[in-house]
Amino acid sequence: MLLLSIHPRFADAIFAGTKKVELRRRAPRIAKGDEVLVYSTIPTAAVIGTFTVENVTETRLEPLWRRTRATAAVTREQFNSYFDGLETGIGIWVGQVRPFQSPISLWSLRNLWPGFHPPQGFRYLTPQEIELLFDLTDSSARARAA
Repeated sequence: MLLLSIHPRFADAIFAGTKKVELRRRAPRIAKGDEVLVYSTIPTAAVIGTFTVENVTETRLEPLWRRTRATAAVTREQFNSYFDGLETGIGIWVGQVRPFQSPISLWSLRNLWPGFHPPQGFRYLTPQEIELLFDLTDSSARARAA
Protein backbone atom coordinates (compact mmCIF):
# COMPACT_ATOMS: atom_id res chain seq x y z
CA MET A 1 0.00 0.00 0.00
CA LEU A 2 1.13 3.52 -0.79
CA LEU A 3 1.18 6.37 1.74
CA LEU A 4 0.84 9.58 -0.27
CA SER A 5 1.55 13.03 1.21
CA ILE A 6 -0.88 15.64 -0.08
CA HIS A 7 -1.30 19.31 0.87
CA PRO A 8 -4.47 19.75 2.99
CA ARG A 9 -6.24 21.87 0.37
CA PHE A 10 -5.87 19.09 -2.19
CA ALA A 11 -6.52 16.23 0.26
CA ASP A 12 -9.75 17.91 1.37
CA ALA A 13 -10.78 18.41 -2.27
CA ILE A 14 -10.19 14.69 -2.97
CA PHE A 15 -12.47 13.67 -0.11
CA ALA A 16 -15.04 16.33 -1.07
CA GLY A 17 -15.14 14.85 -4.57
CA THR A 18 -13.99 18.02 -6.36
CA LYS A 19 -10.45 16.80 -7.13
CA LYS A 20 -10.52 13.67 -9.27
CA VAL A 21 -6.86 13.43 -10.25
CA GLU A 22 -3.68 13.78 -8.21
CA LEU A 23 -0.71 15.11 -10.18
CA ARG A 24 2.81 13.85 -9.49
CA ARG A 25 6.29 14.49 -10.84
CA ARG A 26 7.37 10.88 -10.18
CA ALA A 27 5.36 7.74 -10.76
CA PRO A 28 4.73 5.54 -7.74
CA ARG A 29 4.36 1.80 -8.33
CA ILE A 30 0.58 1.61 -8.22
CA ALA A 31 -2.08 0.32 -10.56
CA LYS A 32 -5.81 0.49 -11.13
CA GLY A 33 -7.65 -0.91 -8.13
CA ASP A 34 -4.86 -0.27 -5.60
CA GLU A 35 -5.68 1.51 -2.33
CA VAL A 36 -3.76 4.66 -1.39
CA LEU A 37 -3.54 6.06 2.13
CA VAL A 38 -3.68 9.86 2.20
CA TYR A 39 -1.46 11.78 4.62
CA SER A 40 -2.64 15.39 4.78
CA THR A 41 0.42 17.53 5.46
CA ILE A 42 0.81 20.35 7.99
CA PRO A 43 -1.25 21.92 9.46
CA THR A 44 -3.54 18.82 9.39
CA ALA A 45 -0.64 16.37 9.88
CA ALA A 46 -2.71 13.18 9.81
CA VAL A 47 -3.62 10.16 7.71
CA ILE A 48 -7.20 11.05 6.84
CA GLY A 49 -8.44 8.20 4.65
CA THR A 50 -7.92 6.13 1.55
CA PHE A 51 -8.89 6.16 -2.09
CA THR A 52 -8.96 3.54 -4.81
CA VAL A 53 -6.83 4.17 -7.89
CA GLU A 54 -9.06 4.47 -10.94
CA ASN A 55 -6.19 4.89 -13.40
CA VAL A 56 -2.55 5.99 -13.58
CA THR A 57 -1.01 7.63 -16.63
CA GLU A 58 2.29 9.19 -17.55
CA THR A 59 2.09 11.54 -20.49
CA ARG A 60 3.52 14.70 -21.99
CA LEU A 61 2.51 17.82 -20.11
CA GLU A 62 0.23 19.49 -22.66
CA PRO A 63 -2.04 16.45 -23.10
CA LEU A 64 -1.95 15.90 -19.32
CA TRP A 65 -3.11 19.49 -18.74
CA ARG A 66 -5.92 19.17 -21.30
CA ARG A 67 -7.10 15.94 -19.68
CA THR A 68 -6.90 17.14 -16.05
CA ARG A 69 -7.54 20.89 -16.05
CA ALA A 70 -11.16 20.53 -14.93
CA THR A 71 -10.47 17.89 -12.25
CA ALA A 72 -6.99 18.54 -10.79
CA ALA A 73 -7.93 21.61 -8.69
CA VAL A 74 -4.95 23.66 -9.93
CA THR A 75 -4.55 26.65 -12.22
CA ARG A 76 -2.51 26.52 -15.40
CA GLU A 77 0.20 28.57 -13.66
CA GLN A 78 0.34 26.14 -10.73
CA PHE A 79 0.47 23.19 -13.14
CA ASN A 80 3.32 24.75 -15.13
CA SER A 81 5.25 25.67 -11.99
CA TYR A 82 4.85 22.19 -10.47
CA PHE A 83 6.08 20.42 -13.60
CA ASP A 84 8.82 22.97 -14.44
CA GLY A 85 11.79 21.26 -16.05
CA LEU A 86 9.93 18.06 -16.94
CA GLU A 87 8.56 16.81 -20.23
CA THR A 88 6.04 14.36 -18.76
CA GLY A 89 3.84 14.18 -15.70
CA ILE A 90 1.85 11.60 -13.80
CA GLY A 91 -1.90 11.60 -13.27
CA ILE A 92 -3.39 9.37 -10.57
CA TRP A 93 -7.15 9.22 -11.07
CA VAL A 94 -9.12 8.95 -7.85
CA GLY A 95 -11.82 6.31 -7.58
CA GLN A 96 -13.82 5.59 -4.44
CA VAL A 97 -12.78 7.67 -1.43
CA ARG A 98 -13.01 6.46 2.17
CA PRO A 99 -12.41 9.13 4.80
CA PHE A 100 -11.50 7.85 8.25
CA GLN A 101 -13.93 8.69 11.04
CA SER A 102 -10.85 9.07 13.24
CA PRO A 103 -7.82 10.44 11.34
CA ILE A 104 -4.43 9.14 12.48
CA SER A 105 -2.45 12.11 13.77
CA LEU A 106 1.26 12.58 13.26
CA TRP A 107 1.61 12.32 17.04
CA SER A 108 -0.05 8.86 16.99
CA LEU A 109 2.12 7.80 14.06
CA ARG A 110 5.28 8.84 15.90
CA ASN A 111 4.16 6.97 19.00
CA LEU A 112 3.66 3.90 16.83
CA TRP A 113 6.99 4.30 15.03
CA PRO A 114 9.55 6.33 16.97
CA GLY A 115 11.35 8.56 14.48
CA PHE A 116 8.55 8.34 11.88
CA HIS A 117 8.72 11.14 9.33
CA PRO A 118 5.93 11.70 6.81
CA PRO A 119 7.10 11.08 3.26
CA GLN A 120 8.04 14.05 1.09
CA GLY A 121 6.01 12.54 -1.74
CA PHE A 122 5.13 8.95 -1.06
CA ARG A 123 6.20 5.85 0.82
CA TYR A 124 5.40 2.16 0.41
CA LEU A 125 4.10 0.44 3.53
CA THR A 126 4.68 -3.13 4.62
CA PRO A 127 1.69 -5.33 5.55
CA GLN A 128 2.71 -4.99 9.21
CA GLU A 129 2.75 -1.18 8.99
CA ILE A 130 -0.66 -1.20 7.32
CA GLU A 131 -2.08 -3.35 10.10
CA LEU A 132 -0.61 -1.06 12.75
CA LEU A 133 -2.10 1.99 11.03
CA PHE A 134 -5.55 0.49 10.90
CA ASP A 135 -5.27 -0.48 14.56
CA LEU A 136 -5.11 3.27 15.27
CA THR A 137 -8.35 4.10 13.49
CA ASP A 138 -11.91 2.81 13.62
CA SER A 139 -12.68 -0.81 12.83
CA SER A 140 -15.02 0.14 9.98
CA ALA A 141 -12.11 1.78 8.15
CA ARG A 142 -10.13 -1.45 8.48
CA ALA A 143 -12.99 -3.47 7.04
CA ARG A 144 -13.38 -1.07 4.09
CA ALA A 145 -9.65 -1.13 3.24
CA ALA A 146 -9.29 -4.92 3.47
